[in-house]
Amino acid sequence: MRARILVVDGNRAHLAVISSALRPLGFTVVKAHNVADAYDVAREHLPSMILCDVRMKETDDAGFFAKLKADPELADVPLLFITSTATP
Repeated sequence: MRARILVVDGNRAHLAVISSALRPLGFTVVKAHNVADAYDVAREHLPSMILCDVRMKETDDAGFFAKLKADPELADVPLLFITSTATP
């Protein structure tokens, strides 16, 4: 079974780049365009890992993370934060 990764990012171009990098490595990629949908997508697909843009424009990122960790089926899923922000 291929590992499934949920990618959460509000920028469709970023989702496409990340997906195109992960799929050739053998991962199944599922996407969510915002944290409001991400929990439902995670419940539906039960990912092996979640990559989430740390700079989402929404204000309830902490609520999403708390919901994940409170859910017995998702609590142990690794959550990695990503960003496309360049640093000097």
